[in-house]
Amino acid sequence: MQDIPSIKEHLTEHFISLQHWVKDKFHVSFEQQNEYLNEQAVKLKDTGTGYISHTFFSITEALMLLILMPIYTFLLLFYKDHIRKFLFAVFNQKYTPGVQNVISKTKLMIRSYMVGLLIEMGIVAAGNSIGLLLLGVKYAIFFGVLAAVLNLIPYIGMFTATLFTVLVTLTTSDHTSDVVWIIVIFYSIHIVDVNFLMPRIVASRLRINALISILGVVIGGSLTGVSGLFLSIPAIAFIKIVCDEVDGLKPWGMLMGDETTYSKKSKLYTKLKKISIKQSAKLHRN
Repeated sequence: MQDIPSIKEHLTEHFISLQHWVKDKFHVSFEQQNEYLNEQAVKLKDTGTGYISHTFFSITEALMLLILMPIYTFLLLFYKDHIRKFLFAVFNQKYTPGVQNVISKTKLMIRSYMVGLLIEMGIVAAGNSIGLLLLGVKYAIFFGVLAAVLNLIPYIGMFTATLFTVLVTLTTSDHTSDVVWIIVIFYSIHIVDVNFLMPRIVASRLRINALISILGVVIGGSLTGVSGLFLSIPAIAFIKIVCDEVDGLKPWGMLMGDETTYSKKSKLYTKLKKISIKQSAKLHRN
């Protein structure tokens, strides 16, 4: 709120600079530019009511999600033993070792996935914040942490964080070159994250190939919004575990997996192998 006068001033400066650039490059006069902007403003005013109502309902949905999510979480934890008994009861007794195998693998996969992501998020947040602080960007730590959190959304998170940071920086900085450096910093760290941090720190999670990940994120976002974007990858990993345990579904598990990035030397691979051996031994004894 204190920066609103400064934001208006910088926006005016950037707008005037943009008008001069358009005039020099495309030979469009200031009068023509203003006339076009006025026409667009009239059109926006006519459709503004729809945008406002849509935004209101979007905010309401987000608030309801924030209120209901702790309730859902508490009830799931409270009834976890009840749900476990249901899973064992719904299948024939001969499938009990297989059900236990899926539950054990899912629990291990989710825990490893979340711990790995939290460590990765901390490193990315520190790198982003340090880069923005060196650049002198206002609210550097906030944007660094925000970019790291949005980075948890596969493929589209970093683009969203970069776009948001660039737009706000344009309103608080006198130098347009800061925008270029922000993009360089974010995507340099993103390249390191994708090629080094993800394989080494988050390699303990069950890997899903890029095609299935993108489809899962798009479908999850369409069905349940932001929560679907975050939960789509763990949900797909769970489905893959089920497919790997059912003989008729193993080809689907192979389709969703990414064997080129799933290291057989990883700790998760060793633990999953031990679980499979134990459950197979129980099944043979029964």
